[in-house]
Amino acid sequence: MPGVDGVVYGAEAIKKSFGLFRTFSTIFVVSAVLLLVSSVALVVIAIRLATVARRREVEVMKLVGASNSFIRVPFLLEGVFQGLVGAAIAIPAVLFPLRTAMNSAAKDSSSVIQAVSLADAAPTAITLFVAAVVVGIAGS
Repeated sequence: MPGVDGVVYGAEAIKKSFGLFRTFSTIFVVSAVLLLVSSVALVVIAIRLATVARRREVEVMKLVGASNSFIRVPFLLEGVFQGLVGAAIAIPAVLFPLRTAMNSAAKDSSSVIQAVSLADAAPTAITLFVAAVVVGIAGS
């Protein structure tokens, strides 16, 4: 702008903050991918164990003339159930700390957390349930 020689706004502090933010973002994305891969692996292992445990029943069903899809559906439903149980455990684990933080933020008028409400967490919970079903189906 004309007439302004320089602006002092703490550029170094902002650069450090953005660098730290990028580092934490990368760590969280890598952690999320590792957790996703491990949860799919756990579902795969559980379904394989169930398949081995029910090997005789599957053989009898094939001898009687059951189609492959008829045999697969119970295993897919088991994977979906495992995903839903995992989501049912994860959602309270996410909402409880959020509610605790909101209660402590209500006492502090300068807190940023006051802008967040439990209604904002509903889309996250729905997304978590959908992702759990997808992971359960993909694993099974």
